[in-house]
Amino acid sequence: MTMPSILTLLEVVFDDLPYGISVGTPNGKVVCYNRAMERISGYSRDQVNASGWFDLCFPDPEQRNDAVRKAKRSLNGQLRYAETEIVCRDGQRRHVAFFLADTVIDHRKYNFGIMIPLDELNLDEETVLEDAYGLYQRLQIQVESLN
Repeated sequence: MTMPSILTLLEVVFDDLPYGISVGTPNGKVVCYNRAMERISGYSRDQVNASGWFDLCFPDPEQRNDAVRKAKRSLNGQLRYAETEIVCRDGQRRHVAFFLADTVIDHRKYNFGIMIPLDELNLDEETVLEDAYGLYQRLQIQVESLN
């Protein structure tokens, strides 16, 4: 199966989830972006790829730098998940939790992200972690079955 086909299938699998799911390259290009990501943030995949996720959701440079540090710590396994406030396309601020992990699809490294809208869903830390790790495991199973 070709790379776009695997990513397209993953997007279909994750599209109906209430949590935002994205898969991106290490240099920041988003290749999979479910409907919940757009619903939560207001930004489309094309907007994120044109302007950058961190620049859009964290217009304040200090907050952006803090968010980038948290993302790097999460990808390095130093942070299980992080809570932050993003600025949505309509200017609204949203309290979200995010989980990031590396994954390999068709022998290429990608960043797998989950964004949980904490202001919509009243979840405790344990539930956030269980849901995030469960979705990550689901991604790994889907990728293995498609490779």
